[in-house]
Amino acid sequence: MEELYSFKRIKALVERASKDPAGFWAQQANLISWFRYPEKALEGTPPYERWFVGGLTNVAYNAADRHLEEFPNKVAFYWTNESLDVKAITFRD
Repeated sequence: MEELYSFKRIKALVERASKDPAGFWAQQANLISWFRYPEKALEGTPPYERWFVGGLTNVAYNAADRHLEEFPNKVAFYWTNESLDVKAITFRD
């Protein structure tokens, strides 16, 4: 079974993204939550591209909020202070 982040898999993803950036990123857009789904993944040409045209999303929602209901007690991140004290912060926290 191939690992999710094996060198072979990453190399294939990079090649696919290089050959068809708009198609690749349109497919990747399905992996996150959108408040308004983009009309197109890519518009324009370098150096004046516009990505996810018409789309509306929220990074904080995708990183944490959308996981709250399914994984309330799962660790979302680890907090560390200058004294190197560590605290696990769950999605519920």
